Amino acid sequence: MGSQLSRGSRTSPSNLKLESQKIVEFSGRFEEWQKWKNRTQCAFDGSGYESILLDRGFATQRMDMNRIVYSQLSVATSGGTAYHLVKQFESEKDGYAAWSALCEWYDGDTMKAETADTIRNKLGSYHMHNGDSASYYINNFLTSYQELNEIPGEALSESHALSMFLKGIKDTDYETFVEIQRNKSEEGLVDAIVALRKKEQSIVEKRKERRIAKSRQRRRREEIEEGGDSDFEYIRPTKIRRVKEKSYGHIDTIRVVRNGYLSVPD
Repeated sequence: MGSQLSRGSRTSPSNLKLESQKIVEFSGRFEEWQKWKNRTQCAFDGSGYESILLDRGFATQRMDMNRIVYSQLSVATSGGTAYHLVKQFESEKDGYAAWSALCEWYDGDTMKAETADTIRNKLGSYHMHNGDSASYYINNFLTSYQELNEIPGEALSESHALSMFLKGIKDTDYETFVEIQRNKSEEGLVDAIVALRKKEQSIVEKRKERRIAKSRQRRRREEIEEGGDSDFEYIRPTKIRRVKEKSYGHIDTIRVVRNGYLSVPD
């Protein structure tokens, strides 16, 4: 206790204000709780004020620090549905009690079950369609997967997580990849993620090559339309009537060549 107190006494309010820049607003939604809780703990950690969150005796002895913690929690929750849990301690400005109330509410069995259900539904809703970024899909999936694993007793099994991950890949360029990964029973989610990142690099290169090829074909067509080929005199289809009106004497030698143009002898 003595070491905690001395550490706290060396911490100035300005230090907490600097650290509290990282405390973001909390909407009160169950599925956001774990992420917000972790970020808030990290913001206080190392500032000397983290003991207020954990130690009732320390919080009672250092009410100046306790009030500052309360103020930060109040501001962070004021715009959401969790504010009532903090506001009940407004008269005494008790940061320890406010934090404890938040944890008891959101980490309780009922709230944990509802939060876990919400995150599982979110995991099932992630899809990677044609043209979507595999990296973006991976990051979203892993974020929710890790949030779910942080809820005691609610973590997905490795095989279930892998099945959901592969099921969400809807991009037709990855159909063969998905089938191969499903047949690799010895590999898990991490292996599939590594393989998907490599596959994405390969597909991105192929798509780039196709775009370059199409661009070259388009430029070639434009050159032909501009009469870039010296072997023929190319006449647009809209000029066919004018050509027929000319007296070439042997008009049957006029023939259609590429892209609907006519070849007219000199």
